[in-house]
Amino acid sequence: MDQAVIDSLVSLGFTLTNYQGQEGDFYVKKMKASEVPYLVKHVIDDDLLFSGDEVTYCVCPDGEVQLVYADQFEKAPMLSPEGRALLTDIGYPSYDLGEQP
Repeated sequence: MDQAVIDSLVSLGFTLTNYQGQEGDFYVKKMKASEVPYLVKHVIDDDLLFSGDEVTYCVCPDGEVQLVYADQFEKAPMLSPEGRALLTDIGYPSYDLGEQP
């Protein structure tokens, strides 16, 4: 991951995290489900997921983006359409992902 990507993640509140037994730097952000537009629109149902529940975004060393909620997850490579959607949904600048401003 290049420094511009790391800087953008940090500016959005992601923190550097290392996990025992796994190599590389992970960037993690915890937030309320109600702060993630995708979850508000498609998932929050006050059964599986409540608006106040904590969800976790993780950008892995290999560039995979993961959104973990309840016991479910969404994941995709950062530069794929799905990965871009996961990140831009919470304010990541799309131009850092190769799109035009």
